[in-house]
Amino acid sequence: KNLLWKFLGITIVVGFAIWKLVPPDKTINLGLDLQGGMHLVLQVETGKAVEFETDRVNKDIQKTLDEKDIRYDSIQTRGEDELVIVFTHSDSRYRAGDLIAKAFTTLQVQQEETKKLVYKLKEAEVKRIAARAHKQALEVIRKRVDRFGVSEPSIQSQGKDRIVVQLPGIKDLARAERILKKTALLEFRLVSDDTEKLKEALEGTPPPGYEVLYMIVYDKNTGEQQIPFLVKKKPELTGAHLVDARPTFGSQLNQPEVSFTLDRSGGKIFSVVTEKNIERKLAIILDGEIQSAPVIRSKIPSGRGVITGRFSPEEAKDLAVILTAGALPAPVKILQNIRIGPSLGRDSIRKGITSALFGFAVVIIFMMIYYLLAGVIADFALCLNIILILGALAFLKATLTLPGIAGIILTIGMAVDANVLIFERIREEMSIGKRVRTAIETGFDRAKITILDANITTFFTAAVLYTVGTGPVQGFAVTLMWGIVSSLFTSLIVSRTIFEMMGLRKSFEKLRMLSFFGKTNIDFIGRRYYAYIISGVLILAGMTMFSIRGSQNFGVDFTGGDLIQLRFEKPVTADLIREKITEIGYGDSTIQMFGDNQEVLIRTKFEKGQEIEDHLKESITDNPFEERRLERIGPAIGSDLRQKAVYALFYAMLVIIVYVAWRFGGKGAEALITMGIAGGLGWLAIKYLPFTYHFFFVIVIFLLALAICWMLKFEFAMGAIIALVHDVLITLGFFAFTGRELSLPVVAALLTIIGYSLNDTIVVFDRIREDMKLMKKSNLDIIINTSINQTLSRTILTSLTTLFVVASLYFFGGKVINDFAFALLIGVMVGTYSSIYVASPIILEWHRKAANATLELETAGKGKKNKKGKKK
Repeated sequence: KNLLWKFLGITIVVGFAIWKLVPPDKTINLGLDLQGGMHLVLQVETGKAVEFETDRVNKDIQKTLDEKDIRYDSIQTRGEDELVIVFTHSDSRYRAGDLIAKAFTTLQVQQEETKKLVYKLKEAEVKRIAARAHKQALEVIRKRVDRFGVSEPSIQSQGKDRIVVQLPGIKDLARAERILKKTALLEFRLVSDDTEKLKEALEGTPPPGYEVLYMIVYDKNTGEQQIPFLVKKKPELTGAHLVDARPTFGSQLNQPEVSFTLDRSGGKIFSVVTEKNIERKLAIILDGEIQSAPVIRSKIPSGRGVITGRFSPEEAKDLAVILTAGALPAPVKILQNIRIGPSLGRDSIRKGITSALFGFAVVIIFMMIYYLLAGVIADFALCLNIILILGALAFLKATLTLPGIAGIILTIGMAVDANVLIFERIREEMSIGKRVRTAIETGFDRAKITILDANITTFFTAAVLYTVGTGPVQGFAVTLMWGIVSSLFTSLIVSRTIFEMMGLRKSFEKLRMLSFFGKTNIDFIGRRYYAYIISGVLILAGMTMFSIRGSQNFGVDFTGGDLIQLRFEKPVTADLIREKITEIGYGDSTIQMFGDNQEVLIRTKFEKGQEIEDHLKESITDNPFEERRLERIGPAIGSDLRQKAVYALFYAMLVIIVYVAWRFGGKGAEALITMGIAGGLGWLAIKYLPFTYHFFFVIVIFLLALAICWMLKFEFAMGAIIALVHDVLITLGFFAFTGRELSLPVVAALLTIIGYSLNDTIVVFDRIREDMKLMKKSNLDIIINTSINQTLSRTILTSLTTLFVVASLYFFGGKVINDFAFALLIGVMVGTYSSIYVASPIILEWHRKAANATLELETAGKGKKNKKGKKK
């Protein structure tokens, strides 16, 4: 009955996953990197919205004072939120003060003088205006995207002034950027016909209430020209009254134009303006640029008009979309712009699937050959594991990214680890004479705790990564977390149920497995000092090179700048590319060639990617190219990403200390309190200290954490943390020596290394803890050596299977995740080494020092006795 319920439960879970997954092309959302598209982070300049409001209050105060006949010399705006009023007489100042206090409750007095008042918008009002501008901008952008016709767009608010826009599958990326960025402030202003005043204005002295704006026209002979107009500062009408805008064609010249319709109140205003200003020009202005300036021939009571200009049909359509969606309440600035071409998306899918299939096939074949029947069961569980991960992504409507595929591939390697642990335990039980059914039951029971410990710690690091990560990094973390959950389910429940069902057959008396590793008795602990020297040299050399390279260690994710990937029709040389971009002053950019020298990757620390691309298009005319990727990271975004990366690494370490201290010392409460304090200090320092101090600060906090571990006897936590830092530093050193740059995916890889290394370390620690109970009379160095030798086969097998899949990522995953795969490749090898030669010996070193300290105290306590037998 128990087996029947298990079988039904497994069937329901797997069936639900398949139901949610089918058909995959409809249920799995592909990220921008897998289908092309655009990812933008926009910053609403809320300060401008406050400035606009201050200008409006300025005009209202002028109107109010004029109505009450209160004399003043000037009312000027200062900064974003201050007004300075200078009065003619002191009595005017007192009358105005009382009037403004009653009528304008959003203002507070900053300064009072005999003939002068300085007002400032109240802080609560400034916050309200900023929040309203952010909300309005979000709605306007959502309307524009909806009218633009993108399938499954994502528009989300982020923080107090940012908006994240994702447009998957979009083809015309530059057009989308134009539509989203345009403020679309539509104004109708009267034009002065006085040419003398226009000349004076061009010389720098415009008449009060007027300013010079320009209209761009194109002449066949002279090319593009700017025609100046002297227009009123105050608009007669704005786009706030616009209810509709449509692209049309002019009746005479058949040129594209935009017809608009005003609401009722706007129509009345428009009717009055046109009636009073017949034979005058009315400028139609969009974002400070005159589109047209037609002469008013008669009263226009209909509230309808036409915007003419040098529009293409597409531009007229886009302008209609922008005007109908409404003007942004404040300008927006693009902080991050990632554009992925559809061809790169298709290429990423192909390479991702190729690397996944190759890694999967190698692992499947290896398990079948080495573990025979047990390997077939593990392979079946592995297939279910992938189905469950994809089913979970479909159910959660999560987005599958290229790093997400990498997370699934990595999960394949890590899922094998649980089965290897179980099978090696079963092998041990059978080697001491237990029957196969008993050996299977005992093997699962003893391996379960180790599997849970190892996977929970990895899950924690993935959760930290998801919490502080962005975009593709979060996609990687989601797949890794679900991969851990599903691998626990398939290895501990599905595999065990299959073995138990096989155990019902009386003929099931043997479970054969190949064995490449006999019983070993290597003195790992005796060689630890050699390992200390090797690790020390690698870390010292790596950190020296890292320091020498300085800012060159960091990619555009962290420094800001542009990354452009172009594919040429014919092979091209890096020298030619550098020669061309040197012509416009960017010769120090990083240039990498790949893909039979037809693809080039250009990294520049300046936000000049589009300028570089345009110049290459103009200067290399005999070898056309396509843009496959453009990533623009603004300095503000780079700063945020740096901070989040440090947060991720820092908090992952603290969480691990707490968990290991609890599981291996029963001191979780003490660890939670002390690490909570360290976490608070870390948060303050990372938030308020300059980035240049973050690295040194993390070292200080790390040393503090080690001191705490030492004082509170968290010896296992101390060993684990030293090993993790060891692995990260050596990986960074390899990056420095190979000239690679740190990016967000590489940070994800570093956290994965932490999880993997800890996974390996936990397995050894669990066996040490178990052997300490069984070998109470043995020395600790013997116990640790025995434990490492007992888990050696599992360590090597797990490392091999994980290396199979990581190597497939490195060789077949493509350029986009090559650095990510390289970090994992180094990290897996170093993590395996550190669990044997770093983490475990630290426990021995701590116990020996503690034992020596105890011995010294006992010796000192005995002292020398005098003749009466008393201690001196």
